[in-house]
Amino acid sequence: MRIVRALAPFLWPQGRADLRRRVVLSLIALLAAKGVTVYVPFLYKDAVDALSPKGGVTAMVAVPIAMLVAYGVARILMAALAQLRDGLFAAVEQHAERGLGLRTFRHLHRLSLRFHLDRRTGGLSRIVERGTRAVDFLLRFSLFNIAPTILEMVLVCGILGWKFDWRYVLGMALTVIVYIAFTFTVTEWRIKLRREMNALDTDANTKAVDSLLNFEPSNISAMRTMRPCASMRRRRVMKRRRCARAPRLPG
Repeated sequence: MRIVRALAPFLWPQGRADLRRRVVLSLIALLAAKGVTVYVPFLYKDAVDALSPKGGVTAMVAVPIAMLVAYGVARILMAALAQLRDGLFAAVEQHAERGLGLRTFRHLHRLSLRFHLDRRTGGLSRIVERGTRAVDFLLRFSLFNIAPTILEMVLVCGILGWKFDWRYVLGMALTVIVYIAFTFTVTEWRIKLRREMNALDTDANTKAVDSLLNFEPSNISAMRTMRPCASMRRRRVMKRRRCARAPRLPG
């Protein structure tokens, strides 16, 4: 929640009425897509009900076909609304990534000289890159996943309770609770592996980039390490040659 509160100003940026309009339009497209998703099963119901022989043969053929066409249109509309939402929200995402990256680099330039002398450029650049890329996921998750999913669950539970019985609502609620508990447990387990993987990736990138930035000192250090080994090999070769040239005493 602390991270979500820190990113909240980027969702509703001050002095940017155009970005605020985009956020509102994205939410409207999201709500419309959720409404279409909830109503799609009713199209199936109407198509099945139209197969009854009450309205004659013509109605038995025309109405189900119309319901199936409406179902296809609803599916296309769901995809179109999702693409419209992403297109409207793209500018907000880019503004947030740019603002967060700029804030990070300003903070780095305010740090002391001791930090920059003991620099780990490769690992630091990897961490900054990983953090700015995570902004996209966090913004989408906080705006398009949590509240809309809860709203969709409430709508579905209300429809089940209205059309069927409270036991259906109870069964759905228990299923969702079990799924949330399982997802939370597996996610906590994966986070440990993900952190270990990120630490190893940061360490590898630190060594690779810093070795290139410090190319000359690395070569000098390597040459100093190799010279004693080479001199020791030369002394061994000279010793073998002297032993081979030395005259042998008669036994």
